[in-house]
Amino acid sequence: MSEVDHALRERLLRRGLKFAGLLILVYYLLPKKIFGVPVYWSIPLGAAVVLVVEVARLSGLLPIPALRDYERGRPAGYVYWGASLAILVAFFPESFAVAALVASSVADVLAGELRRTGKLDPVRARILGAYWPFALVALPLLAALSPEGALFSALLALAGAVPAALIEGRIMGALDDDLLMPLLAALVWVGLVSVLPGAVPLGFHLPWLSRG
Repeated sequence: MSEVDHALRERLLRRGLKFAGLLILVYYLLPKKIFGVPVYWSIPLGAAVVLVVEVARLSGLLPIPALRDYERGRPAGYVYWGASLAILVAFFPESFAVAALVASSVADVLAGELRRTGKLDPVRARILGAYWPFALVALPLLAALSPEGALFSALLALAGAVPAALIEGRIMGALDDDLLMPLLAALVWVGLVSVLPGAVPLGFHLPWLSRG
């Protein structure tokens, strides 16, 4: 296999793993209990499995293909992505979690491919590859999952795309855009819903926030 074919295979594998992580959204279709066990226990269980795999990889016991060079001695992108999946599903409203995760997946892949071509500067790549794809994917998802707030969805989608585009492709010490892109967008949405008059009754209900 040539170097070009090998690089393409690894890139496609990384992209596939990013979308495969969205299978966690099946969580919302499951009954509250499976064989008498609350389904929410699947979230920490899944996180524990990822951590065990990562410890084994970093210890040299379990080789993982398709990693980037900078991931060899630090947590890999799939760990950060898995963490964002678990946090959003566990602690955020369904509409926010689904929209943030799906939009982040699309934006991350498109921005990465645009940046790889080298034809666009980083700013334009983030706007065309991350901002607009994120906004345009998040908007219909937010509207569909919270139909009473369909009009408000446009504001949320555009606002949530701002941090997504700003941090896409950036490696910030121990942090990673796979973790921050969906989480920051969801936090922006939580902030807007909690402060804008009439936002919560429009269908974006926060389980821990009561506004009477």
